[in-house]
Amino acid sequence: MGAAWWSATASRLVILGLGLAAGGCAIAPLPDDVTSYSSFKIVKKIRCEAREAVKDKLAYWLLSRSDPKAKELGDRLAHDQIDPNIINLWPLDKITRSYIGKYGQAAIAYNFSFDGQEVNNLGGGASLLHTFFRGTRTLGLSAGVDRSRQNIQNFTVTDTFVGLLRDVKENYCKDKNLDKDYMYPITGNVGFAKMIDDFVDLAEFANLGGPADKPQGAPTVVNNLQFETKIFGSATPGIHLSPIRDEVRLADGTFTATASRTDIHKLIVAFSRPVESLSEAQAIKVFGGQLVNASGTPAERRAALAIQQNIIRYELNNRANTVIINQSLLPF
Repeated sequence: MGAAWWSATASRLVILGLGLAAGGCAIAPLPDDVTSYSSFKIVKKIRCEAREAVKDKLAYWLLSRSDPKAKELGDRLAHDQIDPNIINLWPLDKITRSYIGKYGQAAIAYNFSFDGQEVNNLGGGASLLHTFFRGTRTLGLSAGVDRSRQNIQNFTVTDTFVGLLRDVKENYCKDKNLDKDYMYPITGNVGFAKMIDDFVDLAEFANLGGPADKPQGAPTVVNNLQFETKIFGSATPGIHLSPIRDEVRLADGTFTATASRTDIHKLIVAFSRPVESLSEAQAIKVFGGQLVNASGTPAERRAALAIQQNIIRYELNNRANTVIINQSLLPF
């Protein structure tokens, strides 16, 4: 983190601090208020980071093959010299085509939760003083206004690996989301390259979901990310006056203003590998769009289900109050 980052962060803090000090309170706090990114733009950045990570993984795999045509394609992908949605698998060897077909149908489900809370409190106090020859009398007065607003936004989006390469276009992903944002991490790079590496390694070398010819178990991997950022400030100006005999007057007064903005951003990412075997012809058609329908692939549905199970396990189970779940929503 260099001087440029500190400068940008300081500027952001000053702007947010001035806004909070002014007592402005959002009716429904959203990420836009503090990050300058809407929910749609955050989702776009996350999907584009995932797309770049899938593309890089595919390029790495192709470069590792002994097939010269695979190496050439991998080099062009790695250097952004070919649009991923026009990849032609026909010239590649059978094993390479099969691998791409297998993981092309792997799915990602992203569950976003944006929790924003603003607190704006105003208070004041004053003392009235009456000075006599033999002493003084004081009357203390105080008043205040406490305000808070909270909004929680939650939704789920799904993709397949091939869908990210085939359907998400280059002009949609002009921002490849390569830079990290240490103030609001959800708006920067969150580490999809490592997540995808772990998912593929577990599927290939750790028997995730069972062997390819006899799939069993849960072919999913879930990552939970949570980022919390709080900005706060306060001001307490005051006044103190010298007493004058035989007169009721203000002796001292104070004004207190406190403000804070807390944002908790959660991202649950679930990966699901396909457990259905693909024929060579089906593997070749992966980039032709014939294996994905409007309701989503089985892998997409499993990835979304993994999100649901994760929320039940880690979110609902941690609540103090009783939660009743509609059993018709569960697969068991």
